[in-house]
Amino acid sequence: MSASHPRIALYGHDTQGLGHLRRNLVLASAFAADAPDGLGAEVLLLTGASEIGLFPRPRGVDALVLPGVRKDDRGDYAPRQLRGDLTEVVRFRSAMIEAALASFPPELVVVDKTPRGFGGELECALRGLRAAGTRTVLGLRDVLDDVPTTRAEWRAGAGDQAVRDLFDEVWVYGDPAIHDVRVATGMAPDVAERTHHLGYLSADRIDPVERQHRPDTEGRPYVLVMAGGGQDGAELTRRAAAMEPPPGHELIVLTGPQLAEEEVRAVRALAEDRPRVQVMRFSRHGAAWLTGAAAVITMGGANTVAEIIDTDVPALVVPRVTPRAEQLVRAEALAAHGHLSVLRPDEVTTALLDQWVHAAVGTRTERAGINRAGVAATTERARALLSFPRSQRRADLLTLRSPHVA
Repeated sequence: MSASHPRIALYGHDTQGLGHLRRNLVLASAFAADAPDGLGAEVLLLTGASEIGLFPRPRGVDALVLPGVRKDDRGDYAPRQLRGDLTEVVRFRSAMIEAALASFPPELVVVDKTPRGFGGELECALRGLRAAGTRTVLGLRDVLDDVPTTRAEWRAGAGDQAVRDLFDEVWVYGDPAIHDVRVATGMAPDVAERTHHLGYLSADRIDPVERQHRPDTEGRPYVLVMAGGGQDGAELTRRAAAMEPPPGHELIVLTGPQLAEEEVRAVRALAEDRPRVQVMRFSRHGAAWLTGAAAVITMGGANTVAEIIDTDVPALVVPRVTPRAEQLVRAEALAAHGHLSVLRPDEVTTALLDQWVHAAVGTRTERAGINRAGVAATTERARALLSFPRSQRRADLLTLRSPHVA
């Protein structure tokens, strides 16, 4: 490693929900931690999510917030706050990224999901960094979409060529026994060779002290409902807030910080005069609360599911199905192995949620056999990349192997 505090940049386009941001925060915390477990790195997050201020960041981690872009339920994009044209906003974001990476020259860049960045905003910066010897990695969540869509988008975006041109390797934060991204994308053999499934970002994700945090229920057990960022969680949270908690339990509903204010008011109205039901927009302790719940009902984002599978808490996933089927594919793949239950959004009723919860509390779910070591494996992979001199030929990187890599 070239210095006691190597510089790492993590990019997420962050156009819907908080998934990209939460994943990058997990990686940032792991990379910034002191040796021997961490890299003692200085980490710069490049994010389009202004909600980053809601989350704690350890020493060594800071962020540049880019002008936001949002995606609607049809999959169309628009500026999140600015009134200008989307092309103008992308040009602005690209200039900010280039300036930031010129001032904070990283030794390693990890790009979340979009190889060239949103609208190609990263490509120029990546090419310049690679010419200077910076290591570059494309990080992919465990499931991108259903297989036909994944393959079509990988081909349309020239994914194989993007990896060849812009990245030393690809990290997949999942277990190929559950879902193999190399197969789903139809990667060319040479690209698949530099693609590594490192395991779900589950074990060691939550600080042991933080893991002990619990909501204020005066010691009573609780059922937790989570809608992720909340942008499209109105229906689930309304249905769930109308449930009757099991005897002796409380019901806590986290609507998500991105749920529209009028929808939050509607959910809170369902909890009025019901002392065993609490409705909150957000808690920075949500992941820790999940570990102590009697049961959890949630949407099926990659981060929440990674947190679930590191527990034995019974879980019902109500996945988003549009504009992407990613959450549905993930939930059904894990359900097929007995790790959780699934209910499609168009099937959700308060009565069915109530029935599931009353049957689930008092039970536990065994989730053995899943590779959950992604946090440690990713850190070790980064350590190995950083240990190579900048002049090292990229072909030699293909010989690197970590004990956690599948």
